[in-house]
Amino acid sequence: MCFHPGKQHQARLDFFGDDVETIRSFDPATQRSIGKLENLILRPVAEFMMNEATIAQFRTSYLSLFGAKASRDALYESVSAGRSHPGIEHWLPLFHGNLACLTDYCSGWPLVLDHESDAAITARYAQIHDFHEARLAHGSDDTASPYRPLAPEKLYLSQTETDHLFEQGRACRLFAFAPMQDAGQDSGQDGARWRKRFSQTRSAADARCWRAGGHPADQSRRQ
Repeated sequence: MCFHPGKQHQARLDFFGDDVETIRSFDPATQRSIGKLENLILRPVAEFMMNEATIAQFRTSYLSLFGAKASRDALYESVSAGRSHPGIEHWLPLFHGNLACLTDYCSGWPLVLDHESDAAITARYAQIHDFHEARLAHGSDDTASPYRPLAPEKLYLSQTETDHLFEQGRACRLFAFAPMQDAGQDSGQDGARWRKRFSQTRSAADARCWRAGGHPADQSRRQ
């Protein structure tokens, strides 16, 4: 079976030894054949399709951002000719009208991050901006092959957008386990507690912490 992008129906290849005997389109839901295909073009897997529509989208977006002089860039010429270019994923937004993030695909499913997520996010943002500054310094119109990087916010969620995910309840943080300091209370195994941070829009009652193994509906387990 062959699941290739850009096609409404997928393809099934029947072999006779090492030779392809027939190629048929089929419905993945029913597995029933729909028709016979004379040929099948398999393209490398990528986050965009190199066709007339996406090439036109790229050309318009690239010149809009970098000016008419950029039409002589090797990247622009490669895409205009329908060819891929090394590192072309760094200009992914130019092939699409807009990009989506993980929470757009998983609507209603919160994104849960561990207790080291804040430090990892901060370090990642610092690395992104360092790379961007280095690329700006490396490529310019004065070089034979200028490198024109996109602004970080074109490729990544900004810090403000990331904060909004937590504020809207679409993402939440987990915190490290910690022993209970009150010797008069049963702390359970190794004094571990489950703690969850809610968005500021939640009520104070919802923001309480419960012992490990407890349940919000069990009032006797609430602290």
